[in-house]
Amino acid sequence: MYFWPMKRFLIPLLFFIYCTVVAQEPHRYERGIIMDSLEVSNSENESFALYLPNSFDPNKLTPVLFIFEPAARAKLGVKTFIPAAEKYGHLLVCSNNIRNGSYDHGFELTNRLFAHIFSRFSIDENLIYLAGFSGGSRLASAIATTTDKMAGVIACGAGFAHIPFYQPTVQEYAYAGICGDRDMNYREMVNVRNLLEKMDFNHTLITYDGDHRWPPKEQILRAFDWLQVQAHKKGHVIMKDSDLKRLYLRDYQLAQKEEHKERWVQAAENYSRLLRTYSSFFNTDTVKRKFKALQQDKTFRSNLKAMEKVLETEAQLVETFNRRLLKDFESPEKSDLSWWKKELEALEKLGVDSGPEMEKMVARVRFHIFAVAFSRSNPNLHESSEAQQQLSTALKKLVYPETGRKNR
Repeated sequence: MYFWPMKRFLIPLLFFIYCTVVAQEPHRYERGIIMDSLEVSNSENESFALYLPNSFDPNKLTPVLFIFEPAARAKLGVKTFIPAAEKYGHLLVCSNNIRNGSYDHGFELTNRLFAHIFSRFSIDENLIYLAGFSGGSRLASAIATTTDKMAGVIACGAGFAHIPFYQPTVQEYAYAGICGDRDMNYREMVNVRNLLEKMDFNHTLITYDGDHRWPPKEQILRAFDWLQVQAHKKGHVIMKDSDLKRLYLRDYQLAQKEEHKERWVQAAENYSRLLRTYSSFFNTDTVKRKFKALQQDKTFRSNLKAMEKVLETEAQLVETFNRRLLKDFESPEKSDLSWWKKELEALEKLGVDSGPEMEKMVARVRFHIFAVAFSRSNPNLHESSEAQQQLSTALKKLVYPETGRKNR
């Protein structure tokens, strides 16, 4: 029913029949709790977690969010989105089997999960959303790009798949990126934002003080709020003027708060989002004046240049470490751990001596090294020899000596 010929998603017209011919099964599910390990029909040992908001009505069309958790921790993936689902009435679905690994395998599993959900729930075809963290984010955007049937994507902690065919061009879904400023993929997400800006692609990027993990629920809710406004602009949902005004004033206060904290780059990000999101609804002349004044401010310009320099330094460090990682894993018996110890000590000193933005950059680079080493011990991503496994363990312990791993 749902399939990917030549690595491509196709959702045929029968999907819309599925949306109207609904079984009675939804009536037996409880609302307001996470139901884990529900079986996917026509599969072998495939399951998912499901959450029905308290407002769920099986006799009405329902928006849905499919969540892609990189380690297939379905309950964790669903839990992150519950406050947003309760606010906007989304059905939440997350697989216990779809994890970082082959895209083709992920597509096959997603196909069966889609078929199961669409045949059992009355889904609003205009309000199908995808969300993912890390590798799950890349998979979510790949599905949205190849189908062009999704209303939006919430991309957490990673950008697009590294395969051009899976990267957006003229698709019409809304892209909400979320990333902590200590996340190893922060620089990538900034580049994604700049790329989508040039493409005039409907997007936003929400950054916050955090590292490489699922974003806090309040940041997820901000992304949902933004996506709801985009759906309102298309006429797929109807928002009250009072609700729009409330979101506008809240976002305005957030921008002012960042400015008062002298977090200039973050303030500019928020003012820019205000103008893009609400200019068609309200008089935003005050925001325009504030944003223009901020852009002309010497301190802001100095901070922006400093940030650009930090990102350039980060790119150079990552390139150097990537080359060394590739060399060491190709010949693990020749790897020199003393070189890594010396470089990590120098990296740590750089973060201590060079200010807060450089300290955040060092945290990103350290986690990048850890993540590469971690991936080499993941059988879903690499076939590693015993020597490569041992090198992976040694590097992880050098990066985070206290445990050899980073909590995520």
